[in-house]
Amino acid sequence: SSCLRARRLTTRWVCLPRNPRVTKKSMPGVMDYLYEEANMSACERSRYAVDCRMVLVALLTFLSYAVYHAQRIGFSGIKTSMKNEAGFTKIRLGTMDMFYLFAYAFGQFICGRAADLLSPKRALCFGMVICAALTTIEGCLGVAGIRGDDGGYVVWTLIHSVEGLVQATGWTSTVAIMGNWFPEDSRGAVLGAWSSNANFGDIFGLHLGAFMLGSGRPWYAVLWAFGLIGFGMAIVNMVLLREAPHARSLEWQGGEAGVDNP
Repeated sequence: SSCLRARRLTTRWVCLPRNPRVTKKSMPGVMDYLYEEANMSACERSRYAVDCRMVLVALLTFLSYAVYHAQRIGFSGIKTSMKNEAGFTKIRLGTMDMFYLFAYAFGQFICGRAADLLSPKRALCFGMVICAALTTIEGCLGVAGIRGDDGGYVVWTLIHSVEGLVQATGWTSTVAIMGNWFPEDSRGAVLGAWSSNANFGDIFGLHLGAFMLGSGRPWYAVLWAFGLIGFGMAIVNMVLLREAPHARSLEWQGGEAGVDNP
């Protein structure tokens, strides 16, 4: 075959490509992969596909945490409308945020442990579904006329606090998944760039909320929009996201373990 099955040398497996010009230091580029795949060995194609999966995982986790932040900042963008139309005051909205942040901080400990017990992917998907459901429920409270100047304020505060607790699944789970896919010597640089997801989510959330309010949509429709986006991203993660690579399926895994990968 084009990729000769390896010979066992002590505890190492070596892959001998037919084309000597293609080595571990000379990986095929994008154009080679797209237009010259037929000339590549199975070993070379599998190594390039692994790199693509790393990019896919980084993209999915980036978008996932951006959605969390978009939901969070989207609620802040409709506070003026909530004060004018639903009877909320600055003090009551500030109190809701206080309970939300306390719950979020406490949730970091709980959700981090839950990611260890359930698996990061399950914790992430579960958290995204619950956050989307709670955001949708908040929109339904607005439609039902449950206001912030009567007993309905307690309901709003309770739901918003639970949302803060569940929002903590985002950071712990996505960071755990990223740590599984990237080597220690480049993990800091990768995570530094990847962490811009929070800013991306804030910008997206503010612009989407402003656009919908400027288009004459009611403030509770903004919450429904973010809930729908959260549900959609959770489904995408269920289908496409893999929380960790197979053992020794990445080039750097063998190096950190002190052995060569096949």
